[in-house]
Amino acid sequence: MGKENYIDFLIAKNITPSLFDDIFISCECGCSKAKGDLYPYVLEKIGVPAKEVIMIGDNRKVDGHNAAKSGIESIIIPNYKQKVFNQVTKFLGVNYCKVAAKKIRKDLYRFGSPYSEYS
Repeated sequence: MGKENYIDFLIAKNITPSLFDDIFISCECGCSKAKGDLYPYVLEKIGVPAKEVIMIGDNRKVDGHNAAKSGIESIIIPNYKQKVFNQVTKFLGVNYCKVAAKKIRKDLYRFGSPYSEYS
């Protein structure tokens, strides 16, 4: 999702986007959470010390350990259902992108509210 989509997501969930200094999308920044270079990039852009930032994510390594390398605390909220889904599709050799897109569309209809699959 692009930055505009995240802003729409926040609004759909009655969260005021102005609560955040900015929204950073790794592919738009040319950085990656997985590589760990997104965290220093964000800190530099917002000009805030790492001790005043919290990363909220569902991946202990990418969202937790890699953030910690830059001095950022994290809150990890595991998404076990998604982890099992990811592992099963990898094990079966299924095209993950197609399966994920189909699952997201299905979740949108099942839950009925915009961006339900991300919240």
